[in-house]
Amino acid sequence: MQKIILFLACIILLVPVTRAQWDANPATVNNPVTTNPNGAIPFFSVIDGAGGAIVVWSGADQAPTSFVYAQRKSSSGQVLWGTAATPKQLFTSAHNSYITDLVEDGAGGAYITWVEQLTDTTSNVFIQHINSSGTELFTAGGLRLNSANGQNNNFARVVSDAAGVIVAWTTADPDSIITVDYFAQVYVQRFTGAGAPQWTAGGVPVCTVPGQRHTPVLLGDGSNGVFIAFGDARNSTIDVIKNKFINVDIYAQHISSSGARLWGAGGLVVTDQLYNQETLISFFSNAHPIVSDGSGGFIVVYNDYRNDNNGKPRLYAQRLNSSGVQQWVAQGIALSTNPLTFTTGLPNLVVVSDGASGAVVAWNESLIFSGVEHAQRITGAGTLSWGTNGITVNPATDIATGAYMATDANGDYIFCWSGINFSNEAFVRAQKINNAGAPLWDAAGVPVCTNPDSGPIFPGIIKSDGTNMILFWIDSRNVVNGNDNTDIYAAKLSTSGALIGTIAPAGYTTANDGNWNDPATWVGNAVPPVGVDVVVKHLVNGNLTTTCNTLKVQSPGSLTVNTGVKITVLH
Repeated sequence: MQKIILFLACIILLVPVTRAQWDANPATVNNPVTTNPNGAIPFFSVIDGAGGAIVVWSGADQAPTSFVYAQRKSSSGQVLWGTAATPKQLFTSAHNSYITDLVEDGAGGAYITWVEQLTDTTSNVFIQHINSSGTELFTAGGLRLNSANGQNNNFARVVSDAAGVIVAWTTADPDSIITVDYFAQVYVQRFTGAGAPQWTAGGVPVCTVPGQRHTPVLLGDGSNGVFIAFGDARNSTIDVIKNKFINVDIYAQHISSSGARLWGAGGLVVTDQLYNQETLISFFSNAHPIVSDGSGGFIVVYNDYRNDNNGKPRLYAQRLNSSGVQQWVAQGIALSTNPLTFTTGLPNLVVVSDGASGAVVAWNESLIFSGVEHAQRITGAGTLSWGTNGITVNPATDIATGAYMATDANGDYIFCWSGINFSNEAFVRAQKINNAGAPLWDAAGVPVCTNPDSGPIFPGIIKSDGTNMILFWIDSRNVVNGNDNTDIYAAKLSTSGALIGTIAPAGYTTANDGNWNDPATWVGNAVPPVGVDVVVKHLVNGNLTTTCNTLKVQSPGSLTVNTGVKITVLH
């Protein structure tokens, strides 16, 4: 808790001053999306169509109660739904809840899906539509997608279309003899923007042949239908000791605008080689590993345990045309010969179109602390443009703790990553890469956040408008005494790599207990001049009349202001 002790007759004047919302100083970057005390865990973000962004996240610091929140950040950096401390609350539960996807609705709003985990084996899955004002357009608390209680519904993904939204989710039958984790049946439903279902009640199953499925990934077909790729165990046996399927394949289905399965009862093969393959999601973003090829088909990226189910997977890709015919070599193309250093899932995977029938893929090769963010471009013909193993984006001196990528208006690719360097300094940095795989900014990347108290992790990035990008990250600058009250902060980056906004005056922080007017009290052995940001972390006696741009008192510090002294705080 912050503490300010005021003696009689002391005055702290709060003078409101209008200024730009974005902060262009990476050492401060005071652009909060949320400072809600319930904390913030990995979030999803999309454009709002007006140069800003919509962000959703789960808050669970008040366990066992969990929350689903949303906030809209304008192009100028203002929060539009409530305040940073009191954002839009979409869902409250006595059980753990987590976001699974977010997509813009094309009209300044968004569709959100989340899971409410009731027990270890039962859960509900929900979808909600919010408009540009943050108003909920579906039933309050969200529409439940699963048809009955007592089921395990652990996943949902969405794509918007011209008339509403298409959502796919997994529902496990609790009476099933086979209960391998995350395997279930995949259903898909289309809703109008008002929440009216358009297809079969309870959803259309993507497959009706025997077997179980997992992790559907979606791409709109441009005609109010959807392509879906999914892991499939129809050809598998089960290892009863490890409770896992052996020889999982990947299939794809095309669902029409009327809800018809266009590729038969069982779908078409993406890859069915021996050993396991798995469709992927990024754990910390709403990126889908499937993109349009610009010709009515798609490219999908997946994990392949080729030759060894107990080994490390590699990333592969396959292209299917509009009829579901494979366009590249059977069983796909390896994006790198390097194995991933973990056995399942992928923490940071982003796939975007290269604008020329191919795709650019970014990934980490270890679960959290990879040290290196990798990227590869694969052309429409299936050629690797950036070498056998792709390129590395961040310098080797960085220990990356999360990364993300988006395309800009010029056909280049903006990468951002959080990490720490060998001096134990935490940061968010960004880099621009062109289609040839060459970096266009400083070799170390441009600094986005270097605030020493922020401890940023899991950054995200979206295209804000025609030229600029908005970056987000989980931030710890307001964590006190080890609590979990992490926040979400943001910055706006121009296409040239410069932060957009104003640069606040330099900050001053206490180094020791003492009087305000004593240089020894302050880091740098200098008393703060008028108009700067001040952070008090010690026991300070305010014996000097002055003006601060901002004033923050952090526990266990305190500020005791003498009688007759005035400390004016501008913001």
